[in-house]
Amino acid sequence: MKKLYIISLILMIVPVMYAQEMIFGGNMENDTAWKVSLLNTGEDNFIEYFFNYSDDYPTEGKGNCLYVTGTNTGTGNGTLTNIMFYQKLTLKMGVNYILDFAYKDMRSFNYWLEVWYGPTEPQAGSDYDANVGATFVNGFKSTNWQASCPSDEFDGTFQNDACINETKQIFIDGEGDTTVYLGFRMGIYDDGSNGYEFTTLIDEVTLYEEGHKPSLLNEKTDNQFLYPNPFTDNLTINHDQLIQSVRVINAQGHVYYKVSSLIQNSADIS
Repeated sequence: MKKLYIISLILMIVPVMYAQEMIFGGNMENDTAWKVSLLNTGEDNFIEYFFNYSDDYPTEGKGNCLYVTGTNTGTGNGTLTNIMFYQKLTLKMGVNYILDFAYKDMRSFNYWLEVWYGPTEPQAGSDYDANVGATFVNGFKSTNWQASCPSDEFDGTFQNDACINETKQIFIDGEGDTTVYLGFRMGIYDDGSNGYEFTTLIDEVTLYEEGHKPSLLNEKTDNQFLYPNPFTDNLTINHDQLIQSVRVINAQGHVYYKVSSLIQNSADIS
């Protein structure tokens, strides 16, 4: 027997963004929107990360965040500890996009956090750089590699404080749409002199067209009930505002909880 569901869309009393935000899950409170690659991390090196981390956070963040820590062996074999968090995006060519995120690190020697994008997906066993057709944007490095970057613990934002170059936006030459993989990679290099380690916190990742920064407006709570069409298994919900939460309730009043993929996406409910 086919199960019947009532879909309830709830616009909560929270900030609602009206411009198009290109990044999903930018609050870094869950990993559903992000892919992760260990790139060319040495097999003896260690990386650990947590989404929705609450013990510490960037000052410019807005709550729980992404926590990443890593060490290398210090054995002098020149290996890397190198991890990348990324998303597959469709961007307009010929348009400037502004990228920003809150960022905090406990500074280490031979450390980097860099923003890259490219036409191919990051792969385990390989670095993500110009050798695979990727484009570097900007980022942060330890002072021993980049004198313009802070030497002490850092706490700021990409737009205000990225220190490798002057680039703070993404522009892809051409016309029409293109698919890219955009993300930030971070790590440390083992030069044999010590077993270096790093800790990085990231929150509030955002990407938007220049001149169209998402604005915030508080909305009243609004319940909307949509009843599935009995002649089709698919239900399309069109809404002119950002859906803050989705609940799927069956005819017996039981809540179906696995609905996170419904937001700005589609889901198969059975």
